[in-house]
Amino acid sequence: MLKEGEMAELVPPPPPLPEEPEGTVDIVVKVKFTESGAIKSLRFSPDMTVEQAMASIKNKVEVSRDREYLLFIPEQCKVMMPDKTVDAYSLQKVQLVEFRPRLQVIAVKLMDDTIKKMYLDTGAPVSEVTTFVGNKIGIKLSEEFGLQIEETNEWLEPELPLLEQFKEGQILCLRKKFFLDDANIDKDDPIKLHLVYVECKTGITTGTLPCTLEEAIELASLCL
Repeated sequence: MLKEGEMAELVPPPPPLPEEPEGTVDIVVKVKFTESGAIKSLRFSPDMTVEQAMASIKNKVEVSRDREYLLFIPEQCKVMMPDKTVDAYSLQKVQLVEFRPRLQVIAVKLMDDTIKKMYLDTGAPVSEVTTFVGNKIGIKLSEEFGLQIEETNEWLEPELPLLEQFKEGQILCLRKKFFLDDANIDKDDPIKLHLVYVECKTGITTGTLPCTLEEAIELASLCL
């Protein structure tokens, strides 16, 4: 007890507890596994990369070890890039994320209307997919070629992932995007020469490639 005349020693208040740094609260996301159709709620740290998140999924859920997978946000039509952080995609605002194989069997229609079914990397840029298609059919494709969706005839953006521009069940069309001059045609590549010829012939007969009457007569004589 204090005696008369003594002053109580002032005791400083305890320091405030440190605030929890932002970004440390885990995010709970519904993940749909497209192979099985199962949906599971999984927890991720917002600071982990997408690649780490996929590794975490593989440790928690039984999936094939022989396949490569990707994460896809259907609401945003966005492929999650492996080097990005989970937090970069604001997953707390989305209803569902798909865990799906990168490779899918996709029908590709060539310029002579033949259809080839190929395993294509849906997470790769369209430019890489176009090159792969060319390699599969035995021709070297340049930037003059591109891919279209058959139903819309719209050109796919070469720098964007295929999955962001393509829906399951659609048919891709390999087409010559730019027609320059004869010097750019590889006459030593019979497959490419045939495909370009067929596309030119179809374009002229359908009116999508304009030409003069004299050019049409000359081309018709070459077809005989």
